[in-house]
Amino acid sequence: MTSATRLAALLFACALASGGCDRKDDTATTAPVATGTTTATPAPTASAASASPDARVQQIFATRCAGCHGPKGKGDGPIAASLTPRPRDYSDAAWQKATTDDALKAVIAQGGAAVKKSPMMPPSPDLAADPAALAAMVTLVRSFGAR
Repeated sequence: MTSATRLAALLFACALASGGCDRKDDTATTAPVATGTTTATPAPTASAASASPDARVQQIFATRCAGCHGPKGKGDGPIAASLTPRPRDYSDAAWQKATTDDALKAVIAQGGAAVKKSPMMPPSPDLAADPAALAAMVTLVRSFGAR
């Protein structure tokens, strides 16, 4: 593993462990990352768990995904520059057209390595266990292509 890859992995793990800049609780669960390490994944707060799937998914995206994919899904989050390959730009119309909802659900739920994508994309087993939230995350990712 190169030093740049190690740095990217460290930054990524730190971002996931902290849950982003506006994390309000310190509750976390560990989820395996495709590289064989474990990473903290923010557990939903009581208020987040009772919120609608759409509101909860927006919070999850902001804390878990925006560090790499950016707040507007353009693949330009603060960690993105250090990652190879770069995170997906969800506003790319050609990618939106070529990608199925089922493919999105698989990469979100299982992580990148499980679907032969970047191993830096961690799985979200909590979303996999909640079909409404997983569908809402797909809808959110699709919304970035409509902007």
